[in-house]
Amino acid sequence: MKSDIVHRCLNQPRLAALKNEPASEALRICTARVRELDTLEKTTFIERGMILAAVEDNEWWKADPSYTSFDDWLIKESPVGRSSSYAAKSTFKSLKEAKIPWEDVKTIPRCNLQIVAKLSPKVARKESTLKAAKELPEKEFRAHVANKHPDQHVEAIDPVKLKFTESQRTIWDGAIAMAMKMGAKDEEEAAELIAAHYLEANQPVLAAADEDFEEAIQ
Repeated sequence: MKSDIVHRCLNQPRLAALKNEPASEALRICTARVRELDTLEKTTFIERGMILAAVEDNEWWKADPSYTSFDDWLIKESPVGRSSSYAAKSTFKSLKEAKIPWEDVKTIPRCNLQIVAKLSPKVARKESTLKAAKELPEKEFRAHVANKHPDQHVEAIDPVKLKFTESQRTIWDGAIAMAMKMGAKDEEEAAELIAAHYLEANQPVLAAADEDFEEAIQ
């Protein structure tokens, strides 16, 4: 008789119990659960976006007077994942506007979903675009879009790794969340917006510092 473990979390005790099953049955259960987790990983990000959009659009946060705004609700209820939450909401709204079917959305990895969300609705809905989004790794999907639709201005990724202290991370997350409220569609675009704004605001100071440096070395 086949085990009913397949739809349950395979924690350490349950994995240990699988040792009493035939190897073929243990493999079947593990394979099924890995597939379930893969699906969950693809859908939880967009589900978060759906929930946040619903709370914001229907103003459900007003049902509790302890919340002063949607952002206040989000900060209090999802303090760790604020930037990810804003990204999820923005991605969901873009996909909804582009009328991407849920059957497609739930099978596309988060990294590619966020790329699809930045495309024009016409390009995003193309069968070839959705097929590539489902099947290709992020780097290859970006190359696919750049080659087939250069007008969409999808660029290659140049990874940057930052190591924050806890206090620095709090400030960074707050800045990213603010930039996403201002319209950035993901964390990378938010970081670009912050950097561009900082450079613009401090250009006179930087120019003066360059002049002082030039005078000092002459």
